[in-house]
Amino acid sequence: MPALAALRESAERDLPLKGHRVAGCLHVTKETAVLIETISVAGAEISWSGCNPLSTQDDVAAWLASESYGVHAWHGQSTEDFYKCIDR
Repeated sequence: MPALAALRESAERDLPLKGHRVAGCLHVTKETAVLIETISVAGAEISWSGCNPLSTQDDVAAWLASESYGVHAWHGQSTEDFYKCIDR
């Protein structure tokens, strides 16, 4: 996390990802939320899905969604929903 905090400081100032869209497929956890926030602060639009339907932390996914991050994941997704979310 200290590395992301250091990166975030310069990213906020320089906006190196402004105008870019970053899509990710990774466990949706509090640690991933920090990564998503850092990428967003760097100027990117976010679209994120979980990489495992059983590892998504629903409270984290809900918070990210409430902050208008494009997060498409919830714990216990069906296989069909899992792949639909990846395609988003």
